[in-house]
Amino acid sequence: MLTVPAARSGVEREYIRDRTLEGHESAHKNGKVIRGATVIDPAMLSMAVHLREQDLSLREIAARLVITQGTKKGRHPPPSPPSGRFANPALGGGSR
Repeated sequence: MLTVPAARSGVEREYIRDRTLEGHESAHKNGKVIRGATVIDPAMLSMAVHLREQDLSLREIAARLVITQGTKKGRHPPPSPPSGRFANPALGGGSR
């Protein structure tokens, strides 16, 4: 009895996914970039580099930093930055 609604929701989920991917492809072809808003400001980055120079792990650094603006205000940033800012030795990164 519940298999029909479950199958329908699966088809609808697949349809939404396909439409979303088509939208992303269309935006990419038009030169648009789709990504989340940045939560790291220059002050937070310099503090993170300072803490990294003290041999703190990325998790420890994220626990000490607090987002100061936007919808994530008051929360901690993710422990591993998607942009790889800490992989650059010039910014205090590298293998540790």
